[in-house]
Amino acid sequence: MVYREPTHGWWCNARTYPTRCSYCGAEVFYFSCDCGSKVFFDSLGWPWPVHDCINNILKQVEIKIAEDYARRVAERQERLRRGWKIPIRACYPQEDEVVEEIGIVREILPVINVFKKFNLLPDSPFAIKLLGELARGNWMQITIHVDNLREDVLLSYTLLIKRSIWEAAGARLGDLVRFVAIGQYIPGRQAFWRCKNIRLVA
Repeated sequence: MVYREPTHGWWCNARTYPTRCSYCGAEVFYFSCDCGSKVFFDSLGWPWPVHDCINNILKQVEIKIAEDYARRVAERQERLRRGWKIPIRACYPQEDEVVEEIGIVREILPVINVFKKFNLLPDSPFAIKLLGELARGNWMQITIHVDNLREDVLLSYTLLIKRSIWEAAGARLGDLVRFVAIGQYIPGRQAFWRCKNIRLVA
């Protein structure tokens, strides 16, 4: 039986993100898809030069990129070079909706007063009951932009996250992260995203 490397593109949710190498600090591009392929490139487009610094550590293999996907990535890079700005679309949750994505941390608010955020009287028994776990512990707010090349937009997720989860991840502004968030609802208030897990990509 002969096994062949798949060719990646739209059909496997291929995504490419500009980021920096966490080992050498170089500007690189991170590629991932639903097939489980993950690789860092020094630049985009043929011959898709692999960033050896980190890929040797991760023991990644070469992957094939579909021509139409590669063309779209290259076209976008050229538009960005000319000053085009990618439109940003805010993503609002439905209750119990779960998302697992990869994106770039674009904003960090290190202290959030959840009582004020949800327009509730501080420390009132009603507010504490309504907020549940949110009324306890230290919370932060982060915004992560997820690239959607197919629609040429950045999807913006604003998340509440426990400080302990954020600090354990060791992420900073501009880092590429993988996160899991769930949509939660407080009666009489707008639904919000709560980050359940976050970690640096490579």
